[in-house]
Amino acid sequence: MWYFLGIIAVDSSLERLIEKTRRVGTGDLAGPLEISCGDEFSELATALNQMCAQLSGAREQLSRTTEARIAALEQLRHAGRLTAVGRLAAGTAHELGTPMNVVSVRAELIIEESPSDDAVASAKIIKAQIDKMAGIIRQLLNFARRRVPRKERADLSQLAEQSTQLLGVLAKSKQVEIKLSSSAGPLPADVDAGQIQQS
Repeated sequence: MWYFLGIIAVDSSLERLIEKTRRVGTGDLAGPLEISCGDEFSELATALNQMCAQLSGAREQLSRTTEARIAALEQLRHAGRLTAVGRLAAGTAHELGTPMNVVSVRAELIIEESPSDDAVASAKIIKAQIDKMAGIIRQLLNFARRRVPRKERADLSQLAEQSTQLLGVLAKSKQVEIKLSSSAGPLPADVDAGQIQQS
């Protein structure tokens, strides 16, 4: 009778070891195997559990490494996009600079020489819009230009508003609306305005 009980215990332990091995083969490393017979099967189960723990640790390490590599690749892509934006901004500034200057000078002549108040008001609007366009181009150039950090007094509220305007077109193309909550007033700080906007 003890002989048959021993055979049954061996068969049970062996089946559990086989089942655990099959689960490990499919990638399931959870659930440690417990065999407390104190024989070779127990030693094999302990070794199998240790192997699963080591494989699980290696899997987690690989996952962290993969995520870090993906993040690094995304940063490289972002840097590439910034370079492309810089080139586009430089080209745009070059192409638009001369006609914008012509329009601005003509608007100033109208303001100085026109006898009509309506014409002067319209010319002032044109001049203001041209100045705004020139400011946007300067922001694009400053955004993409690499330079040594230089801190100076700036209003963080104004920087946030400028950044919102700068990114507004891109956000709309992605069907995203950027809303800026108004602050109680100016937020002065000694910062590098260009780096603040880039971050």
